Order: sequence, then structure tokens, then C-alpha cells
Amino acid sequence: MSHDVIIPVETTDNPHNGRPITKIELSPKSQYLVTYSEEDHSIVGWNVKDIDEGKLKLDISVKISDTIKNLNQMRISDDKKLVYIYNDNKSIEIIDLNNDQKIELYFCKHLTSYYCVFNLKDEFILYSDINHSAGDNKIIWICSTQTKNNKWTCKKIYMISDDVELLSISKYDKLYLISNDCIYELNILTGKSMKIFVNKNELEAENVKILCNEIFICLKIDDKIIIYSVELGNPIVSLDINNDTQLYNFMKHPGLNPLLLSLFSLFDDVSSSEIWNSIMEDFWKEFLKQLKENNKLPNEYNGKKLPILPILFDYTTKYAFGILDGFIWKIKFKFDKRFSLKHSNELNGENDESWNVKCDYTYEYLSILLYTDTIYAFIKKAKSYKDEHELIQDLIKWKIKIENEKIKLEVLNKDESGEWNSIITRIENFNIIKRKGIILRGIKLYNNGDIVILTTIGLLIYHLNENNKSISLKYFYFTDLYLKNSPTKQDIAKYQEDEEKYKQTIKKCMNILRYHYKKVFLNSTLPISNYNSFKSNDEWVSFVIDNKESLLKNGVELLKFAIKEHNLELVEDIYKKCISYFKQDLRNNKIFLSIVTSTSQILNEYYPENDIFSGVYFDKVLKFLKISSKHISIPTITFMVPYIKFVNYPQDYKWVWELIRPQPSPFAETINREIYKTWTGEALINFKWNTYGKYYYAIIWIGFIALLGCFTIVAIPQQHIDYTIQKQLLITSIILGFIHLSFEIRQIIYNPVKWIRDIWNLFEMSGYFLFHVYF
Repeated sequence: MSHDVIIPVETTDNPHNGRPITKIELSPKSQYLVTYSEEDHSIVGWNVKDIDEGKLKLDISVKISDTIKNLNQMRISDDKKLVYIYNDNKSIEIIDLNNDQKIELYFCKHLTSYYCVFNLKDEFILYSDINHSAGDNKIIWICSTQTKNNKWTCKKIYMISDDVELLSISKYDKLYLISNDCIYELNILTGKSMKIFVNKNELEAENVKILCNEIFICLKIDDKIIIYSVELGNPIVSLDINNDTQLYNFMKHPGLNPLLLSLFSLFDDVSSSEIWNSIMEDFWKEFLKQLKENNKLPNEYNGKKLPILPILFDYTTKYAFGILDGFIWKIKFKFDKRFSLKHSNELNGENDESWNVKCDYTYEYLSILLYTDTIYAFIKKAKSYKDEHELIQDLIKWKIKIENEKIKLEVLNKDESGEWNSIITRIENFNIIKRKGIILRGIKLYNNGDIVILTTIGLLIYHLNENNKSISLKYFYFTDLYLKNSPTKQDIAKYQEDEEKYKQTIKKCMNILRYHYKKVFLNSTLPISNYNSFKSNDEWVSFVIDNKESLLKNGVELLKFAIKEHNLELVEDIYKKCISYFKQDLRNNKIFLSIVTSTSQILNEYYPENDIFSGVYFDKVLKFLKISSKHISIPTITFMVPYIKFVNYPQDYKWVWELIRPQPSPFAETINREIYKTWTGEALINFKWNTYGKYYYAIIWIGFIALLGCFTIVAIPQQHIDYTIQKQLLITSIILGFIHLSFEIRQIIYNPVKWIRDIWNLFEMSGYFLFHVYF
């Protein structure tokens, strides 16, 4: 790039020479930012990590060649490596902004670059075509950014099939692909892929946009935005970007603001959307207010009405970056605030009440997915509370009281005269409480009507719905900290007279609580409710069954609970709900079938007399599949194996344990001959056999034949075989023998009872002992 020039930042205080910014890009870990001006043909770098909030300082300016007419894509690494793809021929340039050095890719010949990204490990990932005489190949390159002789070397190469199109690559090492009107996610590190969405109509790659983080995958398909939960493995929300009423209902939940604002980049043109304009106007007002309170607002902006400008939201760090007067401003945004939207009364009046209630449940659950980091910080600050506590937020007062082994919640509203009037009361009963009582350990109130309560029997999240005046329990995780030798409520009361003893007791309680909850709530998502969560609270069971998202998250554990408790009515209710949700969207709701198939082993254990594989449940599934095939215009018969996740290994699968104690799938754990009698069972077994089974056993068979051959030859008298060859064959026999011995040891570790009961193992052991006795 001979026409590139590095301009020292001291020579200009006017970024891009006052020309408008057309592109903005943030590094993977949000440490550096670059902007591009098409009119000025320049790229400017900005230091991000050196400032907490306010106007960013210019770091460097790059003047690019005037021959570059179209900058298709721009990427920046945390250590200031700049990459951009430009013009119709999709050429690629790499510059190290630290030393003004051009970097080359050693494999760059005959390359057409389409997409690139830096991941969180400072690796560079490039998607390109290679043009050669035999045709074009779609290649994914993973390169090290350690520069040697001004070149980057390639670490891994992946080839993409011709019938697959790439949509996006994320910094989390995920590829998003489209094939046969389906969108897939492929993990580059593990090689695992999953189907995340199936569209009813034909999908065009240019009409699809993707935005993702560790919790959500957001898809924009034409005028629809679909929000996919990574934890649940299912789409949970669909929004029409042209429907201001739907967007308004979404925005009424302040807990969803981080997700809402991160969706901003999915909109091609939001200037025509009155509600989005209202959001941006309110956002800038809030931002100026924050700067003014922190004495960081320059005098020239005081009282000045600011225009609605482009904004980049970073979900990970909870910062936003806006463009004002040609400079980049860093904003620490309070994501739990309520937006003051124009025409909100009119939009509220247009709501369909039944649709609104349904969405409220979904949006409440979405907000839970965003709580984990704040809840973990809240737990670390946990302290001892009295049996009765009050919290006030605006015109709402919460009263929490522990009485008679129950939790009483009361919400009061402040009227015009200043009096507090009770509007709703809820009493939470628990079925299995030890005789040591409930102790309140923490309370946190959110702006969206949620309240988090931390106790010695678990964590509870409630939601206040002011419209229908109700309090609902939307999350519960039971834990009995008294099993950890924690002092009882009576012990604490007894020590109150001795101040020193009382403080030591409280400190001990809090240390136990923090240690336990730290292990449970350290992950990026809230843990699944456990057995005792359902055992102790019947209303929580009812909520999980009636709420689609909660059933998808907790359904497997709830069904296990119902089976162990021999609650056949609850089992039937869960079955019916799974079928009902599956019927609503046969393409995207197949995951609900996994709730049943994942519990097949325990169902077979508790009810061995029932044929679960050819029972009513799977008959219903097949019936719905036949019905769905009737709606296809071309005559088609669709057969689908309904054992969703039945052959999947555990999510926490580790290959190291495969060498010692294998982690089985439900398929391996469920020993039932009836599966072989069904079409679905036959199809499943044929698939597993043809995919890897026949190769696995062929390798074992060849290894055994090799052991037999080597050992047989070694047994030949020495005068008929050379000593050196005999020694080599003996060593080979020992190695192969240990490999086969490892299979036997693994079988013993996995299930010693089954191994001992196997008649062939007894036969082999008896032969072994008889041999030693005889000789």
C-alpha cells in the first residue's frame, strides 16, 4: 500500500479533517477503536482503555489511497493491528499502527477476501476464496498475529462446502452459516455445529444479519428480528422492526435495555422509526446529564440541543460509543433506566392484552438471562438482615417479612396524599424446611419490577406486574446451607447478648453463604433449578410448566423430579406441554422433545415395565409430523427421529475422562430391547453404525488380529525366526495387549457389576486362573 501515510496525531486536532465518519469499529476486548471517513479517505485510531467516560483522545491517523473507492470491512485488534477489505476485487490490507509497518499473509496469492475478524485470543480469522485452475475453494484461515518478517502465518485451515454460505464470524470462534434455508452455528475449536433457526421461506444470505454474544444470538431476517437463547437452544422472541407497538412492549422492561441497545446495529435505517428516534434522543439526554453530574461536560455543550447520532453499544463492557462533532465519546450507560418514549400512551392503547401478557412472561425471562453478573456481585455484598425489611423505589414500597417459616411479600403504592396503601400481598410457603428457620441474607430491587431475595434456603426472584397487580415467582434455586454446619436461627438469637460471639456467628454464616453461592452462580447463566427447588415449592412447579422459557430451561430436572416422586399426573402434564410447544413450530421447537428423551434412562429405571419408545408420547410426535407433511405443496413424506438429544453427550463432556470413565449419552444408559423394534430406533442405530460404529469396531478387530498374529509368531520356536524380529514382535504384542487391557479396565470402572455378571468375562477369568493353577 504505497500511498498510505501515517500522520502524527499532534499535527491535527480535527479528526478526518472535519469530514463525516462512515464506519466505526471496536477491538475484541474493547481496548481500542477506529473510525473511517469515506470522504476524507482516512482511518483514525482512538484510545479507549485510558478514559473511563467522556471524549476519547486521538491516537493516530492513517491516510489511505484514493484508489480505494469502497471500504467493505474494517477490523482492529487490541494491540492496534488494522485490517480492511476494499473494492470490488475484495483485496485485503494489514497495517501495524504501532510502527507503520505493512503486514502480509504468506498465503495471500490469488485470494479473494470476504470476511474477517479478530477473536478474543488475538488470532485473525479470514474467510476467502482461492482461485486456481481446478476451480474456487471457500477457505477459513486462522492466523497467528505474531509478526515474523512482517508476515502472519496460518495455524489452521477449514474448507467450506459449495452449498454453504457464510453469514458471519464472531470473536467467540463461532461461524454462522446458511444452507437449505437453515442457519447453523459452527464452533471452530470443537468442530460442533447446531441448527439455530429454520425459515419457512427461502433464505438469501444478503437479507440476513447476525449479532451474538455469550448469551444471545440475534438474527435479522428481512424485517424480523429473532432472538435465540444460547442456553435454551431455541428462538424465544420475534420482533417486527416496523411495528412500534412490539418495540414499545420490549422497551417497557428496563432489564432488557442491554439487549435492546445492542440490536441497534441490526437496523439498516432507523431514521424513519419514530420510536427508535425517541430512544436515541432520551439516551443523549441521559448521557449529558451523567457528564454534567460528573463535571465532564465541556462548556460549549451546555444547553445545546444535540442531534440524534450514530451509536455503537458494547454489551460486554456496558459502554456505548457515540459520535459528536467528529469526536468519539465513551458513555457508561445505566442500562436499567426506563426510557421516556414519545406517544407511549397511544402505543400502550394499541396493545392486544392477551398478546401483551404472553410477551411479559417472555421478556421477564429474558431479563433473568441478563442478571447473572449483577447477581454474583450482589451475593458478594450479602449481609445479615432482620426478619423484616423495607425497600422504596419511586412510588413503590416493598415489605419483606420472615414469619412462621414463610416469606411474606407486600407491595404498597404511595397516593397523592403521601400515604402508603397496600396493593398486593404474597405469602411463600415451603414444603421442606429444616427446623433451623429461614434467614434473610440479601435484597436487591431492579427498575423493571424485579426483586432478588437471598436466603439460607436459596435464591428467589420475584416480579411485580403493576397492570394486573400480581407478584410472580420467576426463579428459584434451593440450597440448604444448614447442611454446611451453619449456625441456626435459634443459635444467632441466643448469641445476641454476647456481642463478640454474635459477630463471629454472623461472620461465619456469611462466609459459608458466599462460598456456596460463589460456586453455584459463577457461570454466565443462572443455574437450573434443582430437585429440592421443586420439592419445596408447588407454585414454582406450576410456573415452570406454564411458562415456555422456564420449561425449556428447567424441564429436564422437573421431569426427573416427577418421575422420582412417582407423580404421574405431573409427568403427563409435562408431556402434553412439550407436544403442544412442538406442534406450534415443528421446525424450530424440536428442542422440547429433548426434555422427554433426556430423561428416558431414569424413566426406564423407575418404570421398567413400560415401553417408553413405542408409547403414546412418540405416537403423538409421529402423528404431528404426518399432519405437517400435508401442508407441503410438493407431495412429501417426512420421517424424523423424535429422540432429540437422546444420543448427545453431556454439555460438560471432557475427552480426558473418556480414557478413564466414559461419560455416556442417554442412549448408552438406556438398556431397552424395545428400541430395536421401532423404525426410529432402527434409523438411529443405522446412523450411528454407518457414521462411526463400523469404523470403531473395525479398528478394534484389526488390532485384535494384529495382537493374535504377533503373539502367535513370537510363540514359534527360536530356530525358525530371527531373534531381533521375535523381540520386535514381542514388544508389539505387549503394547497391543495393554491397549486391549485398557478396554477391559474402562468397562470395569464404568460398571463393575455388569462386567462381573457377563458370562464371557467369567469364562476368561476362569481360564486365566486354571492356567496358573495347572502350571
